[in-house]
Amino acid sequence: MKEFFENCLRDLEALTGKRQVYYWQTETDTDSTGKAKGMRKFEVCVQGMVIQSGNFSYIPEADQKRIITQMMVKDQDYEALNSSVIYKWLSMYKDKYFMAANAPEPDPIRKLTPEESERVDKLAKEYLAQLAGTFHPSFKGIEKDMEAIEQEDKARIEKPQSTSKKSGYVQPSAEYVAMSEAKRLWALENTDLLTGKRLPDSLSFEEWILL
Repeated sequence: MKEFFENCLRDLEALTGKRQVYYWQTETDTDSTGKAKGMRKFEVCVQGMVIQSGNFSYIPEADQKRIITQMMVKDQDYEALNSSVIYKWLSMYKDKYFMAANAPEPDPIRKLTPEESERVDKLAKEYLAQLAGTFHPSFKGIEKDMEAIEQEDKARIEKPQSTSKKSGYVQPSAEYVAMSEAKRLWALENTDLLTGKRLPDSLSFEEWILL
């Protein structure tokens, strides 16, 4: 940005008629280091603008240059190009860049395991075959179905040994297991896990299973 600001100061008079650099060039007296005071002011001004630019690091340099170049001509209420003016101009555009730079990372898309993909593919094929006939599936009360599935899963985890006739346990069919798994995956992707309600613009179960 240092070279950019140096060029901005040199072009300032041609662009706006402001003779900031011209007056510095007339200050030929030297300071204690032997450097002309006008040149010293030029270097300090550039350094201040570079520092101010760094305070807006979330705005890309290319965008900063575009904003500053435009405002040098557009803004009619500044007397000299310096760090204060740079702060004013970049502050006018900072909000959208700051929000973009600090936006939360989107949740990663959950990938199905090979076993899950196989079950979902199988279920989708069966569902499409049913649609080709006269079967018209109904998926009303999906929230209650999901709750029942979760309770059954919990019961199987807590009492995996209850498979005897004495316990009254009946092994679910493969179709029921596949449908339950598909409903569970659909709920994870398309419902609010805290409220159990459908997410805005989410797919219905029928639309989701077709995909």
